[in-house]
Amino acid sequence: IISAFTITVFHWTQMEASLIIVYPAIVGVISFLSSAWIVPKCGSLLSVVISSVLGTIGLICMTLSAALLPLFFIIGLGFLASGAFGLVGYLSFISARIDPSKQGELQGTLGACALAGFALGNVGYSGLFYFLEDHKWIVFLIGTIFSFCSLILIGHYYVIIYDSSDFSILNNNDDNDGNGNGIHGESVIGSAN
Repeated sequence: IISAFTITVFHWTQMEASLIIVYPAIVGVISFLSSAWIVPKCGSLLSVVISSVLGTIGLICMTLSAALLPLFFIIGLGFLASGAFGLVGYLSFISARIDPSKQGELQGTLGACALAGFALGNVGYSGLFYFLEDHKWIVFLIGTIFSFCSLILIGHYYVIIYDSSDFSILNNNDDNDGNGNGIHGESVIGSAN
């Protein structure tokens, strides 16, 4: 979608469109590698919230790029890729709440859902991109809406479900307490308790 968008909307050459993909790849790798510092520092759930904010900002910039400047598209790609550390935070958050004997099942389910989303997203967005004549930016607008809705959900979970006056989550205390309980004593899914 990125290459097709830059070629059809910005009239870039195939080489320019291909080279622009190198930039978010580098930013994404740096973000992913920095997750070893970010996730322990912020905690897993806050890392996911920050990553969602970055992704939403990136998609907003990419949506506005058709009306403004191609520079917004490049900036948006950077924001989108800079949230790669959120994957580590998400896996850390989910894994801490599942019984160790169920970890393989969890990882298999997450992988299957990601693969299904990738397949359906590619077909859906490619088809939508094909049928939109002069308004191809709508593809990124739809992505922005989905990203914003997920940001609201994860933000709600962070702010409402967790007591905002208890800052233990910022100190990465989101591991099991050894008794099958997660943070604030809630039961861990699939635990023997």
